[in-house]
Amino acid sequence: MADKMTIPALQQLKRDGRKIVGVVAWDYQMARIVDRAGVDIVSVGDSVGVNLWGHSHPLEVTFEEMLIVAKAVRRGVTRALVSCDFPFGPLQEGTDSALRAAIRLVKEAGVDMIKLDGAPDYPDAVRALIRAGIPVFGQFGVTPQTALQYGIQYSAQSSSAAQIPAAMTAKFVAEAKLLEAAGASLLDFTNSGPIVGAAVAAAVSIPVVGGFG
Repeated sequence: MADKMTIPALQQLKRDGRKIVGVVAWDYQMARIVDRAGVDIVSVGDSVGVNLWGHSHPLEVTFEEMLIVAKAVRRGVTRALVSCDFPFGPLQEGTDSALRAAIRLVKEAGVDMIKLDGAPDYPDAVRALIRAGIPVFGQFGVTPQTALQYGIQYSAQSSSAAQIPAAMTAKFVAEAKLLEAAGASLLDFTNSGPIVGAAVAAAVSIPVVGGFG
């Protein structure tokens, strides 16, 4: 088996022009399978609420539920980096709340990174997690937690939004640069499309991926 994946190794993949492979997992068995297959990132997505538990929207998932799922996934992974989504709540409640929640996910579930949805709106929280030694996977674009800002109704039946129009390139390039400056290790640019996504990836030195649930 290859060496354990690290944040610097992920960043080297981008410098080398190599693809980063990530998979969403919600349980021990799936995590074990994809880790053995050699993926780089296993993402514990809040999409578990819709796809596994039958919720109508990812925003219904609680922090305690994400903690349980993250623990199960962590037990199945030995090589890949494990990232866990923040559910709606801890980040929106403020920097102190976000830091407490992130510390619990690291201490109790053993995750390697915290994925923050709508991260450009919370640069202070990104910096606080980085100061605490917790890597940040910054998510932005049209996501379940930000879709309403763009006039999009996100639902279980419409789990992905239209691609971001090219006219919004400058906005998202600026957000990516903001997150890089705040210390994010990795970016998840959701529903980016080929034009805006390529521009954002070229504008920052850290890896930019997309499509993690």
